[in-house]
Amino acid sequence: MCGIVGFVLRGGALPVQESERTLRLMADVVRHRGPDGEGYRVAGPAALGHRRLSIIDLATGAQPMLNEDGSVAIVFNGEIYNFLELRPKLEKAGHVFRTRSDTEVIIHAYEEYGTECLQLFNGMFAFALWDAKKQRLFAARDRMGKKPLYYAVRNDTLIFGSELTALLKHPLVRPIVTPYTVSRYLAFGYVPAPDTIYDQVYKLLPAQWLTFEKGNLNLETYWKLDFERRDFSGVPEAELRRQFWELFRDAVRLRLVSDVPLGVFLSGGIDSSAVVAMMCELMSPKDVKTFTIGFKERLYDESEPARAVARQFGTDHHEKVLDQALMLERLPSLIARMDEPLADSSMSPTSLVSEFARSKITVALGGDGGDELFAGYGTFWLDRLAAAYARLPRGIRRSVLEPAPRALFDAARLLRLRRAVEYIGGAADAPEPWRVMMWSEAAVPPAAQRGILASPNPEILQAETLYADTIRYEAQAPRRSRLARLQYQFQKQYLPDDILTKVDRASMMYGLEVRAPLLDVRIVDFANALPDRFKLRGRQGKGFLRRVLEGKLPDRILDRPKMGFGIPLAEWLRSGLRPYMDRALAPKFLEEQGVFRADALSRLLEEHLSGRRNHRGILWTVLALQLWWEEHKPSFRNSDRQTGEA
Repeated sequence: MCGIVGFVLRGGALPVQESERTLRLMADVVRHRGPDGEGYRVAGPAALGHRRLSIIDLATGAQPMLNEDGSVAIVFNGEIYNFLELRPKLEKAGHVFRTRSDTEVIIHAYEEYGTECLQLFNGMFAFALWDAKKQRLFAARDRMGKKPLYYAVRNDTLIFGSELTALLKHPLVRPIVTPYTVSRYLAFGYVPAPDTIYDQVYKLLPAQWLTFEKGNLNLETYWKLDFERRDFSGVPEAELRRQFWELFRDAVRLRLVSDVPLGVFLSGGIDSSAVVAMMCELMSPKDVKTFTIGFKERLYDESEPARAVARQFGTDHHEKVLDQALMLERLPSLIARMDEPLADSSMSPTSLVSEFARSKITVALGGDGGDELFAGYGTFWLDRLAAAYARLPRGIRRSVLEPAPRALFDAARLLRLRRAVEYIGGAADAPEPWRVMMWSEAAVPPAAQRGILASPNPEILQAETLYADTIRYEAQAPRRSRLARLQYQFQKQYLPDDILTKVDRASMMYGLEVRAPLLDVRIVDFANALPDRFKLRGRQGKGFLRRVLEGKLPDRILDRPKMGFGIPLAEWLRSGLRPYMDRALAPKFLEEQGVFRADALSRLLEEHLSGRRNHRGILWTVLALQLWWEEHKPSFRNSDRQTGEA
């Protein structure tokens, strides 16, 4: 895993010394992504920079890497898992390899197939390749969006990098935040692609490539989520379980290729336990290093079931027990360090387990993707209840269910029940295309934004504008069922823009690479084609995955409800996070910032502190933005143009 940066000028040649200075400044920002080495190349109009985390081919895999005649140069972040399979085919076509790295496979595949080379790759990646003969920059991102790539076009120059803050080191990019980008963040708790928190700076979408040639930017999609790519009609479930296990075996096998120490995150849930089970089929269990963090507070602790899985397989288990106070202590600084605001409070435990694992390994496998592929989130069955609840008369809803979250305000042990009740009530009146957005406690809907923003823009705060991407994904989603459409939306937005972003940033802060075998493209296609009844039955999701794992994992693991990292935000906002709230909502700071109404936020905080209302969602989402703002100090331009696809 690495950090990549660069820029390309339309025509002419870049000044070498000045450009290399800029490259170094950009690369220094992503040093944590690649602490093992660095490389720079300025040639003609193209400047490429690289920070390396050495995983494969430690001796000869340095970048930027060139082809035989030096006409193609690449900087690459990620892994091509099937590179050993592709290499003989390329050698047979006449290409000469000088390294053992997967990076060189990309170069020669591009020479042989052009942009169609992306169809060959099974991996997680973001790369930028300069073709000197065609005077073309070709950049791409993996299908599911596991690795990030940001870009901006300024004055006939394309600037790109693995993190937003790297782009800001280029003299042409300014950190300008607008009402539109703020509202996008508030609506989701993250800024959904292709937008970023900065005006006219973009994320490359998952499964998208770009070319920059003669000053012209072109964007194309090379792969799409397809819930009907395979036809399982008439196939017995036992045969489907066998086929899945074989696919999963190969996905894990490919992700065990490494020249550095490797292990696995073990939470005690089904997904990570499945990864451990397969690793122990492919290698000696005593060589499988498992990593778990536990908490002294039993409500948030999953170390015991993780320990049970490790004990069953006999892995080399590593466990660290922490207290909630440390998680709380770390959370504000972690949110502030993000290159873009993210209101996912599980950033803290994800960071803690990454730091712990990095002390012994450089690569970790994880269970990311299982909830999105196999309907593991409670949202999937709660959505059915929300639809039914919406059909009740408004008066009954107001008197029966809507007061319930207030009664549950202080019951930490009922956190999941409270969130379920809030979701059903909040989603009842939302149209189906964006009802899913009501699921996140970090989401601040348009009506709430109008109350807290200093200068709310009516055009921006129309739901059709704010949720434009979500509405588009709903239109693109498979028509076969509401569940399939929900899964499509989660895989298009929440998975890449929240979950995978969180894991990438939390792990790369410590130079740790995380691989997700459940997001192998073959498994994605397989899982999405499964009939709904194999995924969700009543309240229980992941039905198919549970049945695949029968006899391989303890029943107590298979029968456990989804846990996740539960964070008692309501309580924390009244205790450990209170000093940060006071600073973030200080009238002087808010006045200088110009984004929020001080009186409105003060009222929300006072109601929350008194226990009259529970405003943890809005307050936390605002606080996360303010912590980030204080660290990065962007400029706020209180005028707008509607941004979107570049």
